[in-house]
Amino acid sequence: MRGGAPRSVADARTARSLPPRAGAGAVPDAYAKLTQLAREKQRLLGEQDLWQRKLARITTRLAEIDHQMTRLDRHTQNPGHTPPPPPPWRETEIPY
Repeated sequence: MRGGAPRSVADARTARSLPPRAGAGAVPDAYAKLTQLAREKQRLLGEQDLWQRKLARITTRLAEIDHQMTRLDRHTQNPGHTPPPPPPWRETEIPY
């Protein structure tokens, strides 16, 4: 349809062929989108906090493991020096 009357039903203009424009529902839709984005942001911030706490626990545990490995490595390097054995087990009597 180049100018003039449409030649068939396929040439008729419909709502789909019109350019989009802001309608009456644009403002409530924007509020709904803002609410959705705010919820997603809160969820992601909570998840970020959770992962940061997990990372801190992992880092602390890795430091503990390194400390233990260093101490045990020093112990294996100097096998002549062994700590004294623990005192023998003593049974205690519990009167009834």
